[in-house]
Amino acid sequence: MLISEIYNQFIVRCKIESAKRGTPYFDIGTKETAFLISEAQQDIQKRLDVIIGTYAISTVSGTKLYSCPEDFGKLKFGMIGDNPIEIDSEYNLLTNQPIDGNVSKMATYTAGNTPQILVYPTPTSIVTLNIYYSVDTNYYQPSNPADQVWGGFGGEAFVGKLLLPDKYNKAVLLYLLSQIYDDFETKYDKEILSLKGNQAAGSPLRLSYNFGTPRKRAYITSNTTNAGSEETETMSANRLYQVAIAQAGTAAPVISHTFFNTLSGTIGLGTPVFARTGVGVYTITFAGAFTSGKTFLFKPNIDIAAVGDEVNAELEYTSADIITLRVFDSVNDPTDGFNAIYIKIEVEP
Repeated sequence: MLISEIYNQFIVRCKIESAKRGTPYFDIGTKETAFLISEAQQDIQKRLDVIIGTYAISTVSGTKLYSCPEDFGKLKFGMIGDNPIEIDSEYNLLTNQPIDGNVSKMATYTAGNTPQILVYPTPTSIVTLNIYYSVDTNYYQPSNPADQVWGGFGGEAFVGKLLLPDKYNKAVLLYLLSQIYDDFETKYDKEILSLKGNQAAGSPLRLSYNFGTPRKRAYITSNTTNAGSEETETMSANRLYQVAIAQAGTAAPVISHTFFNTLSGTIGLGTPVFARTGVGVYTITFAGAFTSGKTFLFKPNIDIAAVGDEVNAELEYTSADIITLRVFDSVNDPTDGFNAIYIKIEVEP
């Protein structure tokens, strides 16, 4: 949708709401509306992780810090050729014994307000590191329109399109209205939840944003009242395992990011082990973790940056010890090699 169109729609809806409520309509102004539109896009991006950016870094021998793109928000994963690069913390990479070699790990390192990519070991050759990241949308800046990565504002002129795809137009409008009418906040939240449920692919980070409802946890909390008596709130003990994995050649899949793992901490059996058992067939082994009749498997999501033509994946319950992952190409044949598949397994107590 054009920015001018969302602006016009917002003004019309404000006039309608003012008439319905019997309240006077006041002109919000183009600059203030522009700020609200940029806030709306930022909020939706933060909640849904809609826009994924890619950026190629050419490593330099002896250099371990590299600049990020202007719109860099949060590092998702990285690849050198077909090899996924593990994401670690900057603390671990900086405190490890310095060595030179082929890059195998990376982290986000922020100096002041400038994010950088820190790699480990210090590279000894020139290679291309492709990073995938969540885009951080900018606020409206009327004095410097060139800095507005997210659209086509030119000063106060409403030109160009929203950065978000058209399916998010309603959410943008509801956000704008929620800043004027408090009762639209609930409508905006409901639209965000609906969009979450309909996202076909991408990072499970998109699904972890909560609106006042706590995620299921595997513990019991106690609160003491003013009278000194103790109230105990029992939370669900469901165990959740949610990771991003990558795979190349005939190697076993590797975890590129762990989002949730209450599976290991609760039952104390170590961590799940990934293996490749055939073309496009991989196992997740964790002795006794997957209780029969109480293990729920969610359809895996495949990242849009594909290695080949993998287009589908499925999880299959094999036993209390093993979950099987199968990956298929466009003609439904098993295939190896993928940048990022997102796995989610939930086990009831």
